[in-house]
Amino acid sequence: RCLREVVGDGIAKEYPGLVTRPKTGNSVFVTTEVHPNMPVPGHTELAYMPGCWPDYIAFFCEKAPKGTGGQTPAIDMRAVLRDLPSDLVRRFEKGVHTSVNLPPEPGGYFIPSQFNPDAKLGQRFRWISRTWKKFGATRE
Repeated sequence: RCLREVVGDGIAKEYPGLVTRPKTGNSVFVTTEVHPNMPVPGHTELAYMPGCWPDYIAFFCEKAPKGTGGQTPAIDMRAVLRDLPSDLVRRFEKGVHTSVNLPPEPGGYFIPSQFNPDAKLGQRFRWISRTWKKFGATRE
């Protein structure tokens, strides 16, 4: 309730990303389910979904893992961009191509939240199809 008072009614009711994330409450989603010893590298949340990236992200931990692990790194990607060599940034401005290839059924290396076992075969992952025309623009 407090978060809604700060950010308004724009809180996501479903996670818009490629992976399906279970809800633990109203607009509260489970994080990536990996072993606590596996690091989750810095990334831009939903960067592959143009127009869907969040303005705000709030973190909540109901039960901290025993021992170590469970940290959530926060990275200022604007600072990362400033630190990149200018010739590399110019190359990115021309456009990039990103591909994600997923099999129709998960293997042992997939995380549980990516998989919906109740869905029909071939529809168990969320699929997106985007073609990047120019840095920051897409076509469907």
